[in-house]
Amino acid sequence: LDAILTAAEGQPEERVMWLTDLDCVWVDAGRMFSATPAPGRVGCVLIDYPPDWDAVGFGEYAVTREAIGELAASIGGSPDLPAWVGGELLSGSCGTLRELVAAVEELDARLAREGRFLPTEEQILSLAGAVGRVHFQDLSRVAQRVATGRRHRAVPVADPLSLGLWHLPAEKGLSLRRAARQIRRGRVRSLRRDLSNPARM
Repeated sequence: LDAILTAAEGQPEERVMWLTDLDCVWVDAGRMFSATPAPGRVGCVLIDYPPDWDAVGFGEYAVTREAIGELAASIGGSPDLPAWVGGELLSGSCGTLRELVAAVEELDARLAREGRFLPTEEQILSLAGAVGRVHFQDLSRVAQRVATGRRHRAVPVADPLSLGLWHLPAEKGLSLRRAARQIRRGRVRSLRRDLSNPARM
């Protein structure tokens, strides 16, 4: 939320911003920009988690899609199972994103007054969508989580090169540190070689 307010400060209401997590790779920026969300909508990745699965793993703060739906219904939202809004990508006009910040802050304050708490942005964003305070537009056709490594149990992305943006949650450590270190040292030849080959990329 702070990043949105800082980046949007002094910007025209209609200027479009794209905010991504550090572990996102822009594979095709043109493809992403062609998917700019409609006016009044916030572009994001909607994730079809099972209704009773704790997507975040916060132990005592475990919050499932079902729990978000029940919470939404208790404060006047839809009783339907809500979409899960991933926090890795948010896009929209500065005006729309400022409205998102205001909606989330109001929901946070209401929950606090009632002694309730949602610890992650995915949870509060999902609630904001479920109560109709924010209108999200799914950008999954151009941006997805791409699972890497031997131990993940996620369904592989069929054609990652057809996407404009990859979210690589398993690469927060080694791969990003390695790439950053190479760039800082001016040793980009091996990185360029990796990026030129789809399998190595």
